[in-house]
Amino acid sequence: MDFKISTLGNEFLLEYLSHELNPELFNVKTEITYHSSSNKEGKFQPGVVHVKERIGLEINYRYKFPKIVDCQFNNEFPVPLFKLSIASFPEIPYSAKSDHQIFDFSKMPKGTNTVEIYFTSKKCDISWFVNKWPMLNLLWSISEIDYLVKGVDLSNSFLSKLYNPQQSSLVGGYSFDDFIFLFKFYFREGINDNKITFYENLDYISLLGTSIIQLQDDATKQMLTKPFPAFAFDLDKQLNKGFPQDELDKWESYFRLSLSRVAKLDIKRKIFIIPQIDITLRNR
Repeated sequence: MDFKISTLGNEFLLEYLSHELNPELFNVKTEITYHSSSNKEGKFQPGVVHVKERIGLEINYRYKFPKIVDCQFNNEFPVPLFKLSIASFPEIPYSAKSDHQIFDFSKMPKGTNTVEIYFTSKKCDISWFVNKWPMLNLLWSISEIDYLVKGVDLSNSFLSKLYNPQQSSLVGGYSFDDFIFLFKFYFREGINDNKITFYENLDYISLLGTSIIQLQDDATKQMLTKPFPAFAFDLDKQLNKGFPQDELDKWESYFRLSLSRVAKLDIKRKIFIIPQIDITLRNR
């Protein structure tokens, strides 16, 4: 499965964020392609992002960004594809084509300048995901990609959504033959250029599930639990709901291995404090 991103000749900054390397930043105004892994003639090719340029009759790939997730990676979780930040709308317009599905980003929600684009398998039922993985869904829906990949401090954008869930930034998505695109919009400070950001996203699910959270009583500010990985809360709820044991064992094994994998990454991680509100008392 491949995606093609056309800049239509407009200039963008292209950023690639990796756990191991300093951020890479380039100027581009050409085609960007996202390729899943392939196995042709017995030779395995890992997934990669290419910047494609045509020079005369030859095609040149100026930059190659590795360590990306295949588009059919899983049926459980949304995975980040890229982030688009808009300082000013490009000068070269888009000419609509009948076979294209169009989302007009000039009509982004008021007060936003950034959209994160996620993909998931067509088999992934988002409402089912919300019920099965409530803690992972919470972290996914209210955090920016950077917070889970880079481990940086929380932002006002995160905190406002955490304490005001009705401000959710998810604005639906588009369905294609084999996958679904999901969009999250928000405002980001310091956007001076139009920029497309790709991530080393192989560890995204591992980082999401092993994020440390602690539940806090919103009224008393007392901690209700000790700090635990998000997956532990969700698997405990799945156990109480009677989910099949083999399913529980599969995901516990996956995330236990993820703990070891993430511990080797050179990133700073913080505890997410999740407020718990007693709806019954608040409604009296």
